[in-house]
Amino acid sequence: MFIGRLVPTIRSIVSIPAGLLDMRFRNFMIASTIGTALWTAILAGAGFKLQENFHQIGNVVGPASNIVIALLVGIYFWRLLTHRSSDQH
Repeated sequence: MFIGRLVPTIRSIVSIPAGLLDMRFRNFMIASTIGTALWTAILAGAGFKLQENFHQIGNVVGPASNIVIALLVGIYFWRLLTHRSSDQH
């Protein structure tokens, strides 16, 4: 359960196998708390480190996010233009 809190997607469902395996609530809470604290510390550390290079990161992320937004808008409009409703057979 400790490692499960560090893995994307798994952290959301880690309680299910703990319940199915009859894991003791106390042990689950301890492992879950440690895993969550570690994950939070990793994210905070990464944010602190990224802050040091904020301007360099902005130079890359800014144009990349604009490209992603333009692609999503383009796909949306393409879908609007090419979509056929189910009652037009």
